[in-house]
Amino acid sequence: MRHLKSRIHRKQTVFGLLASTMALISASVIISYPAGASPVSPISENSGLSTSAALQIAIQPDTATNCVGTSGLDDTELCLNVNGSGLYVNTMDSTFYNRLLYGGITGHLEIMEPDGFALANTPDVNVPLDTFLYLDLTLDEDVPAGNYTAIFWHYIGAGDWVDYQSVPVDVHS
Repeated sequence: MRHLKSRIHRKQTVFGLLASTMALISASVIISYPAGASPVSPISENSGLSTSAALQIAIQPDTATNCVGTSGLDDTELCLNVNGSGLYVNTMDSTFYNRLLYGGITGHLEIMEPDGFALANTPDVNVPLDTFLYLDLTLDEDVPAGNYTAIFWHYIGAGDWVDYQSVPVDVHS
């Protein structure tokens, strides 16, 4: 059985836990806000879109990690980490870190299979400045070879999302 955990964490502050079940995947979401902040943030029409070049690396005996962006001021960083050996994958986890000066960015993390189908995703949330959004997936099974991709889908309004950042990891035997 696959297990999924997603969480959003602001450094040094944890206030809430929300759990839900998805198909064959169990998910838990931790959303934390600074003291006095509202847990509901309006969606900004300021998209702050940028294009990042995607790098590819191969999973070797135990693990592979790939990141795009930086954790520098006024930027975001997206990483995908795959733990396993060959086509046998124990876990996949993705992290999105927001350092955008204009503040929060609304969207969700998703891990895609090589065939383009979503393997796992978080709910849509507002990721405040200096905050991480995590997606952790336990597989413990053989998977098809190919590029697994973490994507941060940014909500830009009117029911539309754009691929704000994406990062692949090539899994093969």
